[in-house]
Amino acid sequence: MSNVNAPSLPASKAITSAKNVRALYWLGDDLRLSDNAIFADIAQHAQQLMIVYCIDPQWFKGEQYQAQYLGQHRLKFLLESLHALDEALNQYGQQLHIVYAQAKRCLPHLISTHDITRVYRSHHSGANERAAWQAIQQQCATDIEFVSCTTQTLFDLPQLPFELDALPPSFSQFRKRVKDSHFDAAKEQISWLPPMVVLQSQDTLLQSWLSYPAWLPQTHMLNNVFCGGEAQGLLQLDSYFSSKLAHSYKIVRNELAGWEHSTKFSPWLANGCLSARQVVSSLRQFESQHGANESSQWIEYELLWREYFHWYGHKFNNKLFCFSGISGNKPLTSFYAQRLQAWKSATTPYALVNALMTQLNQTGYMSNRGRQIVASCLIHELQCDWRYGAAYFQQQLIDYDVAINWGNWQYLAGVGADPRGGRRFNLAKQQQTYDPQGKFINAWLGRENLPQRGSEYDVELDYVDIADWPTT
Repeated sequence: MSNVNAPSLPASKAITSAKNVRALYWLGDDLRLSDNAIFADIAQHAQQLMIVYCIDPQWFKGEQYQAQYLGQHRLKFLLESLHALDEALNQYGQQLHIVYAQAKRCLPHLISTHDITRVYRSHHSGANERAAWQAIQQQCATDIEFVSCTTQTLFDLPQLPFELDALPPSFSQFRKRVKDSHFDAAKEQISWLPPMVVLQSQDTLLQSWLSYPAWLPQTHMLNNVFCGGEAQGLLQLDSYFSSKLAHSYKIVRNELAGWEHSTKFSPWLANGCLSARQVVSSLRQFESQHGANESSQWIEYELLWREYFHWYGHKFNNKLFCFSGISGNKPLTSFYAQRLQAWKSATTPYALVNALMTQLNQTGYMSNRGRQIVASCLIHELQCDWRYGAAYFQQQLIDYDVAINWGNWQYLAGVGADPRGGRRFNLAKQQQTYDPQGKFINAWLGRENLPQRGSEYDVELDYVDIADWPTT
């Protein structure tokens, strides 16, 4: 795997013959070879290929909502996934080039100086990612072909039984509309890739993979049970469906801890090391061998939720990040610096929330039930702007997916796709239901940093003046 730091953009752009397709594949959340429509198209139509992943230095700086785009747990999983993909590409005589720069600044240069004639990119549900794709096209010569393919969703857009503008306003309506719709089966790994585009620069811009910039956060000391990469994702897929766990999924999916209590596919799905179609293919094979029940069918139900939020992101674009969401109704919340920090640092008055946030901070992972509990706490108990919680999840979660994360936070805040107008969880009831003996709380030291003022669930939240109101 080589690393390319981007120089300044050139003034001129080369033109090449259309008969010799020199392709550049700009990777994103599609870090796999199997069931990847882009690699399949490249194998059929390109004569040379350059494969690029861009790591933006801005990802590691505090941005809006007092959070980074990419935290250490996410970075570790990403680097593992990139390294695994590079090793897999080596078997095809290819390699992955890492560029430490903004894609919209460096890719036009690479396209021009290497006579690229076709650029590939996965059709992304994130507004910022789609804006960067458009910006790159605007900077390049008009004869360069830009191809966007679906790699993250079950359906291609033409396979949906409605136009994107007519996306149903709730998941239940979406599910009813797509239940009889067809999507393509997962495809096998390609058997061939074209040779590499010969790099025009052989100077110090090309480094070994291990010598990445000093400003890139170190992750080797992190201990996490998840390991990135396509092979690891396929291993988890095979392991889960080789057991009978799918037959009890719905019963145990709300547990706060336990590897076997959910599929654990989400980190590999979010990074594109697995595809949703691969999961459905394995699920249906399992059901053909062992029979279907409500629990196994619920796995596909959850994948449809994922699907809905992806198309939700495509439809609503920047509204995904708006305080008033897609509803236009502003929540009765505000910015409380102290409360937000207590939530992040696991020092709220709520032991269960503290335990869950400690788990998130130490592992980069939290159960689905846990996410709903801590999000409800930030919005309803602490009365904080939901976007600060969404941004912190964006930083911390190894399975962060832009549409799923921000869509779910909108849902809980009452400004998204929830027809009930928001969800508030009774924290005491949640603790009694999901951790009645306090085992999870004790394991993650949820009571260690409880405030000394008042009792749990009845405590004064603020004891200093609000300061540092955000200006962005």
